[in-house]
Amino acid sequence: MNPTPYQTYLGTVGADELASWYEENGRRLFDQNVRYPLGLTNANRAIIDSLLNNPHEFWYFNNGVTVLCDSIRVGYFARRAVGQPVRLELVNARVVNGAQSVASVHYAYGLNPDAVMEARVSLRVICLDGAPDDLAHRITQATNTQNHVEPRDFAALDPQQGIIRQDFALSLRKTYVLKRGELEPAPAAGCTVAEAAFALACAYPDAAVVARVCKDNNVLWSQGPRGIYTQLFGSPPTALQIWRSVGLMRGVRDALATLAARLEGHDQVVADQADLLITHIAFQLTGNDGIDESGDEWDARQQATLKRTEGLLFSLIDQLNAQYGQYALLTRIFRDEESCRRLASSVLESLQHGADRGLPHSGQPTRRRRPNAVPLLVQHGRIEDGTPLVYRPNSAPEREALNEWLSESPERYLASWVNDHRKPLVWAVDEQRYSPSGLVFRIWEEAHWDEHPVAVAGTRSWYVPGEGTLADLASELLTGEDIASDGPGAK
Repeated sequence: MNPTPYQTYLGTVGADELASWYEENGRRLFDQNVRYPLGLTNANRAIIDSLLNNPHEFWYFNNGVTVLCDSIRVGYFARRAVGQPVRLELVNARVVNGAQSVASVHYAYGLNPDAVMEARVSLRVICLDGAPDDLAHRITQATNTQNHVEPRDFAALDPQQGIIRQDFALSLRKTYVLKRGELEPAPAAGCTVAEAAFALACAYPDAAVVARVCKDNNVLWSQGPRGIYTQLFGSPPTALQIWRSVGLMRGVRDALATLAARLEGHDQVVADQADLLITHIAFQLTGNDGIDESGDEWDARQQATLKRTEGLLFSLIDQLNAQYGQYALLTRIFRDEESCRRLASSVLESLQHGADRGLPHSGQPTRRRRPNAVPLLVQHGRIEDGTPLVYRPNSAPEREALNEWLSESPERYLASWVNDHRKPLVWAVDEQRYSPSGLVFRIWEEAHWDEHPVAVAGTRSWYVPGEGTLADLASELLTGEDIASDGPGAK
């Protein structure tokens, strides 16, 4: 027991007693924690396994539990002295660190009570009687930064978020979820603080905010010089403003998902990756006037904007092609503040001049052509000159027809790469250069496979060992998963 400056008790408690706390109080124990129990995560499974398999060692491997309370009544089992075992009765007790441990202990107790009864857990109890008003907040934040806590979890401690949640409940009759681990509402019943933050970021007048979120969405929760949390939530937006913003964002994303299913290649990747930027542009078209006022005027403007989502997408594609070319690395563009500002401005300007383009609607939807893999790979220097490639027949008939001939000489499988847009493969057999499809046809001809198909996707037949086919590497460039200019062979 440490009486100064605040009454504090340090010790251990039986794991079975922790289980009883959760059994009796449920999630109310964690109302002032940054998050609720997250279920059977990998970390929580490890806690459960430790309890069930090595209960006597559990104390050594677990960080323990911190409890705050308003007052304490102390009962001594023997003589009254520091260091002697005590029984504590806590008034308004709440767990502010160790929620995952408490919930995992409760789960393990349900599986094997006898094992859990053998384990003990470190416990720290702090009484807030006479303490400063902000001590509970500071203790909660400090203790949770020692473990894996996402930056968004600290939004749950912001009093402004409590105001927003109350506004949602009273004015909209909807749910506003703050903590991870809390059951998320059905789409029509409310939203989460994370969804609200993304929507407000898209609504912000400066497209640079969207670029920063694309680069690292933790800036949504940072209050430092480079963070934007204060810009979004500093003066609490109304529940109606947030709800309408979330509605517009959801509408744009749903429309883009439908469009992406009808597209291929570069255009499909833009539809998948540019949702935040397109949502930002949609907000600029709709305007924020009246967004927090009752009535149908803003809702009508929103619906009109959502009908133009297809036009927004294709206007953005046009601007991307005009400013950066068809083979540009989209991930890098969407993470660059100036690029996003310039693109948003250009799209809005083109729409003002009536350039609202969309997919053809007569007959079957037209699939826009995926950029050719070879020029894309060469453009970004993705493969170094001299890199070996291996021919892999794609179909069962192809393998059956070719395996014997290929096996007669290993060189027949092999080629090397040169960075040439037309003929990048040098076949090991004759040292001549071919296109990927051209070399496949040459192999078929040499193997006397008379029943071969009339067409072939050659970039799916040539494999870079340990990395994938030429088609795979080109797709990675399109989706931004492989930034060639950051690695070897960059140009």
